[in-house]
Amino acid sequence: MADAIFKLRAARLDASHLPRAFQTAQRGATAAAPLEDDPFLPRGLLRVDQAFDLSATARSTEAGRETQRIAPVRDQVVVLELPDGVTVITHPQNLHDTLQRVDPGALDADGAIVFEQALRARGAAVRGPIGDALSDGLSSLVSQVYTLSVGHAADPIIEAAKRKACEWLGEKSEDKIAQYAELGVSWAGTKALMWAIESRLKRDPGLYRWVGGETAERFLPGDPALKTEAAAGPLLVMIHGTGSNTSGSFDALQSASRAYWKPFEDRYGDRVLA
Repeated sequence: MADAIFKLRAARLDASHLPRAFQTAQRGATAAAPLEDDPFLPRGLLRVDQAFDLSATARSTEAGRETQRIAPVRDQVVVLELPDGVTVITHPQNLHDTLQRVDPGALDADGAIVFEQALRARGAAVRGPIGDALSDGLSSLVSQVYTLSVGHAADPIIEAAKRKACEWLGEKSEDKIAQYAELGVSWAGTKALMWAIESRLKRDPGLYRWVGGETAERFLPGDPALKTEAAAGPLLVMIHGTGSNTSGSFDALQSASRAYWKPFEDRYGDRVLA
């Protein structure tokens, strides 16, 4: 298996700031002091090792015309930010192998994926806006690239889950707790992990009215108010994934484009639940 090496023309960015996917509305969050009020991203858990700006503006500068070489190590992840707000987070080896499989011509003589070559041939075979969008290969699609190291600080969620699982299993030894490795694998480990996540939520798990990007009153199971809501018109129920939350999963639906959200608002009014 070839090493995951990437080459791209880009300007270096300040590595003290986290990618936007790991930021919140809190201003001034940096990699050194990220999101102090975020219980799911403790200080020091993520570290930006390298950051690059691939935007057309950056690549038109002298600094942006320089070819950068990225050779992530195994414990790093690669974050690709696209101009339309999409963020792709993946392991560097996975990104390298996928691009090599999809477009073997993206590899140079050193076995590195060259961003400006990746997907360019496919773009040339497609007429219209899509083909034009790939005129500079992957560099046309990606605006910023980060490499991040994970786990430089203890994760309090993992630590709490380990202790809870061992408590349920009757284990009290600190060595046993530290070595517990069945989170998300065994029944007890999975339940403990979900307990640790849910214990940090600002609200109790449940079904809430969602208005203006904020959760309002909570509906209990069998709540007769739900029948009243359903009688008034159709309900839109937003269901996020395990380990996620309403804000992280759906906020962009309202905030990204007022025009996009308005048809939902017209149809469902305040009968949006999450």
